[in-house]
Amino acid sequence: MYLYGSLNAVDMILSQEEREYIQLFKDMIVVLYADSDIEPLLTFCNQCITKEAEIFSSMSRHLEMMRKKNNDIQNAQYLKNVINGVIAMLGNENIILYDNIEQLDVLFRKQIKITLAIFNSLDKEYISSHSLEEISQYICDNSFIKNLDIRLISFLKKLYAKNNTIDESDKDILIALIKYFLYDMQHKIKYNYINMLIIENQEQPIIEDKAKTLQSFLFYAQRIAGIRYQKIVVNEAVLLNDDTIMEIEKEASVDSILSKDSSQTLTEKEGLSNKAVQPLANEKKNSSTILDKEKLLEKLCPSLHNREQVRKILEKVDERFEISNGECSKLDIATLCLILKEKCTLFNKNIRNFSDFKGYICSYYGVANPSYKKNDCLVCDGMSPSRFDELYNDNGAFWNLCLRKNNQY
Repeated sequence: MYLYGSLNAVDMILSQEEREYIQLFKDMIVVLYADSDIEPLLTFCNQCITKEAEIFSSMSRHLEMMRKKNNDIQNAQYLKNVINGVIAMLGNENIILYDNIEQLDVLFRKQIKITLAIFNSLDKEYISSHSLEEISQYICDNSFIKNLDIRLISFLKKLYAKNNTIDESDKDILIALIKYFLYDMQHKIKYNYINMLIIENQEQPIIEDKAKTLQSFLFYAQRIAGIRYQKIVVNEAVLLNDDTIMEIEKEASVDSILSKDSSQTLTEKEGLSNKAVQPLANEKKNSSTILDKEKLLEKLCPSLHNREQVRKILEKVDERFEISNGECSKLDIATLCLILKEKCTLFNKNIRNFSDFKGYICSYYGVANPSYKKNDCLVCDGMSPSRFDELYNDNGAFWNLCLRKNNQY
């Protein structure tokens, strides 16, 4: 699988914050493989602690500004250029190098995340004046972590106290932190940035199960961006000369024919001549189903002004989580109902009982109403988050767009 990008795209479209963030990510991959002394590792570790979140926040503001400023075709071009710019800056070699890094254990990664957050909340004087045992006890008292890695806490105490006692014996902890920051940054680039752009362009986001590596994610993203741009250009017929538009239309037409031919079964081909004859019973059944859904929609959203948007929200949720086709688990169906009830202001607030609300949503999708209650969706298992938190936080970009008021899909 090969990825292509143009350096011109970096100069043309990536903001200073985007270039700075991608460059930091790239430099950390290089230094991790360089097997050098601790100084470069320590420098990048400090940069990530002090600057990474701020740079990414600036990137996100830039993204929001571009989204509001651009029209559809400009956003499609922007999506293309950002993805190509990321690929060009990183280079195929560094993308593959990242994918070959041995990842940290999930529980250790969670411990690093929580301990970093706690150390960031403490002032330098507290860290310097309290013993390692006292700080460890403070972390245990203020988190779900019970089995602390004492070497991690010891290293962070030295790092945050700035007492210059870090030496080569701390190198393995430094490497672990660099791996943690790399994982966190690539996850933000993929799911909080590129996927957000894809969703803003009204395309289906890339799910983690489909693209487990950075290389595969960027490959799919590049393909989606190309398809989106062609679709918009063909629809709008602007910004390109007539010859180019004709060529794109020709390619789109061929792709459409091939797609239809490949999906058409022998039975369908044999029955083409009979397609115009539809059983009357089926027509009545379809009409009844549509009528029932309209009644349910009216119950879920009495406001005629908001009803069409609620319909689209329900469609988007079904597309993403595959509720009506039976792929969604019972617990997830209940949890998605709870997310819609708690997070979307457009639904009927007079349906106060969660069980009733869940029943209406399940009837709308034509699936059985699971017996799970509200608490089942919110319960945490030790350090693991609740199913509500998992479905909501892991799909943050989707919910941000889907539940935004007055959103135009």
